[in-house]
Amino acid sequence: MGQAAWKGFVLSLFDYKTAKFVVAKSKKVGLLYRVLQLTILLYLLIWVFLIKKSYQDIDTSLQSAVVTKVKGVAYTNTTMLGERLWDVADFVIPSQGENVFFVVTNLIVTPNQRQGICAEREGIPDGECSEDTDCHAGESVVAGHGLKTGRCLRVGNSTRGTCEIFAWCPVETKSMPTDPLLKDAEGFTIFIKNFIRFPKFNFSK
Repeated sequence: MGQAAWKGFVLSLFDYKTAKFVVAKSKKVGLLYRVLQLTILLYLLIWVFLIKKSYQDIDTSLQSAVVTKVKGVAYTNTTMLGERLWDVADFVIPSQGENVFFVVTNLIVTPNQRQGICAEREGIPDGECSEDTDCHAGESVVAGHGLKTGRCLRVGNSTRGTCEIFAWCPVETKSMPTDPLLKDAEGFTIFIKNFIRFPKFNFSK
């Protein structure tokens, strides 16, 4: 029994096997076969490739950063400041939000300001007065520039004046420059550097 099994195993090593194809002469079977092929092909093309894009590998945990830098200088010659050269430290203000930068193009200049006592600017309702009792000492001027000292300052024989205040004197003027003071800002150069990294693919650019 053992020799017969061994002999059968050895002879099976020299056997040759081939597939046998049967052609079914049936239009229904052939049509069903082609419909299945077409269905699978359309599924791969439309759903897998076009809609789901399964051939793509997506990294949703990307890391990015944008660095901006402003270069340039501006020259001004005004009666208040005289000749002055403005650089980046003067006209670039820290941003107040994300993904933005702020460049000053105009400003109101109040030279030689220091803390002291002076008259409130005209045109501020809470700072106007006709006598000292209208200016309560220690009270801040609503929409004004400082604290009232208790005195009402009038010019000449005028019956109306403004309260004396403790503030940064002289107070800021309300007149706006007609032209941008730093109009040379249109010639500044802005450098934008974008860094992006895809951790999943270990790719940076």
